[in-house]
Amino acid sequence: MSLIDRFACSFGPTSLMWHLHKLKMIPWLILITTIITCLMSLHVPITFEVLPVIGCSSIIPVVGSVLYICMHGILTPTIMLILVLLTYRKVRQSRQRVGITTQMNINRSRNQFITMIFAQAFSTCFLALQWICVYIYFTLTFDNVKSAEKWIIDSFAMYLTINLYYLINVKSFFLSTLTCHLFRNTFKKTLLKLFHIQPNQP
Repeated sequence: MSLIDRFACSFGPTSLMWHLHKLKMIPWLILITTIITCLMSLHVPITFEVLPVIGCSSIIPVVGSVLYICMHGILTPTIMLILVLLTYRKVRQSRQRVGITTQMNINRSRNQFITMIFAQAFSTCFLALQWICVYIYFTLTFDNVKSAEKWIIDSFAMYLTINLYYLINVKSFFLSTLTCHLFRNTFKKTLLKLFHIQPNQP
């Protein structure tokens, strides 16, 4: 949704995409996001059951793995990259329509904008794909005869990559802090205001 919002930012006020920024659209966007999330997770109640002793486990592991890989390993990164490329193309087109003087004034902010969306998209793809690759390997070799040492290595790889995968939930904040000067200044001012600290005056 954040990439859709940034894609909408690249349109002018007369475009239909611009209306996504209006407050009245927020409930609809939340509803659409909830529906899409539920649909993408629908395979879980279908392919998983609570089994005695084992607990929650997949009753159709191959089908469940294929659906999970397609949804989170292929579909999600592909959609994100498409949105980033469309946003980049739209920003380049808008650059060509403005004058040289105006372009010099807004060039820095647009470069930060482009850097941020590319950083978020590629970091999300990396965090998703590193987990998906290990998940595919673990699924394909699950029935193979392995030594105890090999099981420990595979389990550690699964544990490490799944925890890295969950960084997707907080990556936007850290990437915005690293790549956007305006965000850093706003965040700093918010912290100073929150703790009632007066900034040093030059």
